[in-house]
Amino acid sequence: MKKIIILTHGAHGGYGGIDKYVKNIINVLSKSKNKFQINIFSKKKIFLNKKNVFIEFSEKFHSLIIIKNLINIFKSDLIIVTHINLTLYLFFLIFNKKKIVLFSYGLDIWGNKKNFLYKIFIKKIRYFISMRRYTMSKQKSIFQIKPRKEFLLHNSFDEANYNPRKKIGKRKKIVTSVARLSAVEKYIGIDETLEAMALIKKIEFKYIIIGDGDDKERLIRKANELKIKKHVIFKGYLNDKARDNVLKSSKVFSMPGSRLGFDTYPYRFAFLEAASQGQHILASNPTKDELIEAKKYKCFNFVNPNDRKSLSNKIIKLLNKKNCFCKNLNEELSFKNFDLRLTDYIKNIMRD
Repeated sequence: MKKIIILTHGAHGGYGGIDKYVKNIINVLSKSKNKFQINIFSKKKIFLNKKNVFIEFSEKFHSLIIIKNLINIFKSDLIIVTHINLTLYLFFLIFNKKKIVLFSYGLDIWGNKKNFLYKIFIKKIRYFISMRRYTMSKQKSIFQIKPRKEFLLHNSFDEANYNPRKKIGKRKKIVTSVARLSAVEKYIGIDETLEAMALIKKIEFKYIIIGDGDDKERLIRKANELKIKKHVIFKGYLNDKARDNVLKSSKVFSMPGSRLGFDTYPYRFAFLEAASQGQHILASNPTKDELIEAKKYKCFNFVNPNDRKSLSNKIIKLLNKKNCFCKNLNEELSFKNFDLRLTDYIKNIMRD
């Protein structure tokens, strides 16, 4: 049985997009058909119980867990690093020929400038799997790397919660957003939607905001100042079932972020969760290549988030449009395809 080591911040039980993506990676690789033994060293607790998966976690002493398992790591057939920040933990392996795969996403690569140590270590990694083509390109230009092999692996719909044969139920005129309401992550689509609503003379819909955080009070004040508070409902944090109940009864999912550096990835988990419930998705214009690709999916609608009038017009138009499920999106970003691609990539790397 081949042994795989996974270094991660979190997975099952985590709420961020990267944790959810890593959860999918583990779910695929730990399947009995793949015959892998998985050893995970995580910062956060991972809620998973499988015979071939061994988990150790510690937020404060993550590096000590790795040092304690040095022999185990050296004996492994493959090491998966799920975030560039974790590459520094493998300083003792960078200069040998151990097979290491780095997963990359978006802002983790091009959002903040990395110090020289990252630039040294990442050049010693030969295998890369990226969530989006834009990140793949930026990674090579920023770090001047020449991968031995690299692969593209988009997000996928959730394996447990998604059923592509659902029927569209009766929809109310409701617009929704789902996000962490963090003071350091302003203008991720909620401010824009509130400001666009303020331009509509007669508002005939409700705007439901799902999520919690230290920016919630500011957003409540903003809704009040814009004189639209009676049309805005702050639901706070909801579990997946309660969230989906809101999404399946509403028509539009609006998250057109305008903040400098906002990640415009069209297939972020929040958008796929909305698409899985048949919603129209209102998003910021992505990169040129991603815009061309994503336009073929009829549930996606892209706008310039800085044009609030255009945004308000789009909201009204979508609220009066019939909802539907996008068949080709369902198929191409299915968990089944994610499983097939990732399994093929990992076995390809192991054979190399």
